[in-house]
Amino acid sequence: MQTSTTTRTPGATNRAAATMYAGLALSALLAVLTFIDQIAIDGISDAMWEEYPDYTSGEVATEAGATAAGLYVIAGLGIACWLWLATAARRDWRRIRWVSSTVFALALIAAMAMAYVPMPGYLATAMWLPCVAGLVALVQLWMARSR
Repeated sequence: MQTSTTTRTPGATNRAAATMYAGLALSALLAVLTFIDQIAIDGISDAMWEEYPDYTSGEVATEAGATAAGLYVIAGLGIACWLWLATAARRDWRRIRWVSSTVFALALIAAMAMAYVPMPGYLATAMWLPCVAGLVALVQLWMARSR
């Protein structure tokens, strides 16, 4: 009787790890763009003024600060998770696919929660780009099994 075993190809998990490092860079880009927006562009405040024209300047500043803080938290957690998952993928951790799927679902929930907050388009795009990288990494991980 012949039994078939399923093994992962090492190149596929290495490609997934490389994609995860790209996702880490995209999360860092979100943090950098948020910082640049706060010190130079003030696009978050402009988006708040457009969405809530009756707010006072103090209310807009509070909302803009909270939005920036939310983006920093998402970026920071993203960087930490990307680093952890990329290391686990390179070490061929056997639960990497399930843990990555869970982290991806949580990242989508966080991005969807922030999607309703007024912010400039470049920050909204930068917030979603790590999710795209996460989807690519997940496909690479799940397809890494050889037949």
